[in-house]
Amino acid sequence: MSEIHTVKVMDVVVAGIVGVDVDAQKVCDPECSNGGECYYDAGLKINKCLCPSGYRGDGCQEEINECIENPNICQSPAVCHNTNGSYRCDCPKGYTLAYDGRSCIDRDECADGSHKCVLAGNCENIKGSYICHCGRGYRIPEWDPKRCVDIDECEERLHGCQQNCTNKIGYYRCSCYEGYTKNIINLRKCDDINECERGTDNCAQRCENTLDVNECLTNNGGCEQACHNTIGRHYCSCDREAGYGLSSNGFNCE
Repeated sequence: MSEIHTVKVMDVVVAGIVGVDVDAQKVCDPECSNGGECYYDAGLKINKCLCPSGYRGDGCQEEINECIENPNICQSPAVCHNTNGSYRCDCPKGYTLAYDGRSCIDRDECADGSHKCVLAGNCENIKGSYICHCGRGYRIPEWDPKRCVDIDECEERLHGCQQNCTNKIGYYRCSCYEGYTKNIINLRKCDDINECERGTDNCAQRCENTLDVNECLTNNGGCEQACHNTIGRHYCSCDREAGYGLSSNGFNCE
């Protein structure tokens, strides 16, 4: 609310008649500042500074800090910021300012689509934030707790495939080498195809079906460090704890 401050004006004698100083009718002392308006009351013989909202003092020179004088002017969790002649309530992340301009309402990131629970992630709204629940084949990464990322089961050797593993978004797929077929009970395993019995050998005379050869038994399979035999093939690995990684040729460690 605006405040009115008054200053008395002295009578002066002009041509033997008691009257009012003409200059005093035009100027308040002190002069009105910050948009204040000066009024002169001839009956009371006083000047008045009518101060705008947010200011006070004889000349409206004092700016009112509403945040200090009324700590509850903004309702928690809103934060009060003083401005010239007024104040502003700001809401923290996860909230939006209500229509009253003083309180905050929770922002439902799940409903407005601003969440990051992508890639088969389910969003659960909580006050001021949200939680991602990742589906099978996904996980929450350490670098962003509000996101779901694909798990590369093949790279992390979580697949259980006996032979080939191919990573897909949200899942993986096992396949077999040439000459093998998937086990009808356990699709992660592979069974040898007996081409001789099936008659698919294309042999002109004698057909002899062969099984797996353990390549690791000969020169460690060509691996610089560890050799792992699987049905139909082998692969090399390096000591990761010692800081080694497999080179692009698949045999050496660096």
